[in-house]
Amino acid sequence: HMNDQWQRLHPLTPVVRGGRGTIALVVILIPSLLTGRNVSREITLLVVAGVFFGLGFVRWLVTQWRIDGDDLQIETGLLGRRSLRYPLAQVQAIDVVRPGLARLFGVAELRLRMGGSSGGTARLAYLRESEVEPLRVRMLRLARGAEEHEEEVPAWLHDTLLARVSTGRLLVSIAIADVGIVAEVVLVGLIAAGVLAPSASAGIFSGGAA
Repeated sequence: HMNDQWQRLHPLTPVVRGGRGTIALVVILIPSLLTGRNVSREITLLVVAGVFFGLGFVRWLVTQWRIDGDDLQIETGLLGRRSLRYPLAQVQAIDVVRPGLARLFGVAELRLRMGGSSGGTARLAYLRESEVEPLRVRMLRLARGAEEHEEEVPAWLHDTLLARVSTGRLLVSIAIADVGIVAEVVLVGLIAAGVLAPSASAGIFSGGAA
């Protein structure tokens, strides 16, 4: 079975994990790119973003997972490898989590809530959305000790459309959920002040610092 081999998370995982930072970076960069001003600030932000996503890429690169028998095994770590095993027989629930940014990129998180003395949570964040439900079904069958057959995956998991959300509404929900209305208003106001009236915004910052 493909899940029995070592696999990596989705390549867009670092971007989705960035969440608020990704959205804030886009909001800050767009006015500068449109006006052509503050080139030095753009370069600084791009360098910071490069470092941020570079670290996320390294984390993605050194993380792998597989189903080993009746266990979910996750290995991670660059210098010191950590191998974590989560017995599927101790699973209490398996949740599919789709934050706004994840839905936008077609990925989802599989979150296993463990029982027993250890408790804890195992997270596979993020996987391709089309793979999540079949993998969840397989894990639940393993947790119940059932034999595995590909045809046992219910057809409705693939064929039924439960809801459709327009791109505009999705973007609004992402903004509200991940950043917050108040923070966005303040951020956009500061950006607008910096672009349209740099001297005035400099006075505001200097006055606040005083």
